[in-house]
Amino acid sequence: MQQGQYHYFYMGDKEKLLEIAQKVLLINPENHYLYGMMAFGLEQCCQLQAAAEKMGRQAIA
Repeated sequence: MQQGQYHYFYMGDKEKLLEIAQKVLLINPENHYLYGMMAFGLEQCCQLQAAAEKMGRQAIA
């Protein structure tokens, strides 16, 4: 997943960057590392206030 996010980040495709995180998180919700990846995708898609902060806090919980 991390390689996929790197790829989409460097291609400038922030929607795909978020989409890959969403798909993997649905399958593996107990992995807190993925919440950080999801928070990064949300931040890139300008959803910082509500969603990205919530995901970031779950990542460090």
